[in-house]
Amino acid sequence: MSNNEAPRSQRTYQVVTNLSCNLDCEYCYERKYPRNNKAADIVDFLHACFERDKDIPNIDVIIDIIGGEPFMQPKLLLAAFETAEQLCKEHNRPYMFSISTNGTLLDRPLNREIVERWKDKLSIGVSIDGLPEVHDRYRIFTTSRQGSYEAAVRGYNYLKEVGIAELGIKATFTTETLPHYAASMKSLIDIAGGGTISGNVTYEDILPRSMATDIALQMIDVMDYWIEKGLHTNPRNVLSHIIPEGLDFRQIWDPDWRDKLLYDDTHRYNPERLRPFCGTLTFMTCLGFDRKVYGCNRFMSTVTSRSAVFELVGREFVSLDGGKLLEEIQTQYTNYPETCLGCPMKHGCGSCAAASYENGEGTLEDRKAYHAERRQCGWTTAKLMAAEYWRQRTGTVHASSLHDSSVCYCPKCTREREQAKRALNAQPTEANNEINSDPQFYEA
Repeated sequence: MSNNEAPRSQRTYQVVTNLSCNLDCEYCYERKYPRNNKAADIVDFLHACFERDKDIPNIDVIIDIIGGEPFMQPKLLLAAFETAEQLCKEHNRPYMFSISTNGTLLDRPLNREIVERWKDKLSIGVSIDGLPEVHDRYRIFTTSRQGSYEAAVRGYNYLKEVGIAELGIKATFTTETLPHYAASMKSLIDIAGGGTISGNVTYEDILPRSMATDIALQMIDVMDYWIEKGLHTNPRNVLSHIIPEGLDFRQIWDPDWRDKLLYDDTHRYNPERLRPFCGTLTFMTCLGFDRKVYGCNRFMSTVTSRSAVFELVGREFVSLDGGKLLEEIQTQYTNYPETCLGCPMKHGCGSCAAASYENGEGTLEDRKAYHAERRQCGWTTAKLMAAEYWRQRTGTVHASSLHDSSVCYCPKCTREREQAKRALNAQPTEANNEINSDPQFYEA
């Protein structure tokens, strides 16, 4: 990047295709009902997004498809992808298509056609919750009431064989399944053999700091397994939520920095440190149903105390709340307890801007009560402890410094290597010649 070139930024245009799903997951946060979006509304929404942002330079666009299960509505995917592809070319914007899926519908012809047509622009996360018995307890088919593990793994393996640009597994853990975290994550590592593996917890559960050591020990177990498999040298392999790039315990827990947070209000109340980093209403715009536009899909599907912030009129956004929700979210830190404001890890604490609005009736007092529970404290503390172990074992806080630079890991080269490996494994092999026919030789 030249000195005169503006830094690149990201814009996420999120489309809720449907809220229906072929699975009935126990901890799903969305309100499921048989409602689908309209192709014409998706087209208008994308045009409105590109028109609104046309004068912003150096934008990378993410078209984020959210369900329900998006692959239940492949024609809506086609409308979104074809429109976005055309607009990105017209506006000279780099782009990717992102989909979260349960992976069970990837045997359908139209879904496969979509995947194979846009494989070089697809980033797909498949929901698999680790061990088969854990996954099948919580992620069951709505009709048969049977577990979906085998179907999800088949879908993942199909995407791996196609060689899409970015492929990951998303595992969700609750207080009930967290004791199986290490075993589940290692099982996913065995299934995936690389790629992105994300093991996160729900925002509904309370994970107090007293749980941090037990969680961290499981994270460390997973780190060791990751290294033993040699997966840490490939930049396309990411152990999300466990190996955060650049997280340095020594800097965060530095006594001088902690004193500034405790006694210097310019640091303690610095909005840049405390604002949510999810991008709701700043870098993210979400199309819901009936041409209503939200901060993100969670505000659309689960928050009943706030309505849409924009309405799509033609191909333009018309404000419905005068920027009220944006102001509330950007100043949400004023509702945090003092303990959180002085925490040196607050900037790295897992949080969701919408989650506090789901507490009670979503009033100011309800939101303050939610933040006072410090639901993610144990998880965040565990990540910091695990990060220090990673530094001591590898000698760096930057996972990227361990990558093998002698190999090209672009999607095309990676796909060619995988295809060559599969072809080699498919070749028949001759039986090995016996070196010594005396059975006692092998028993000695």
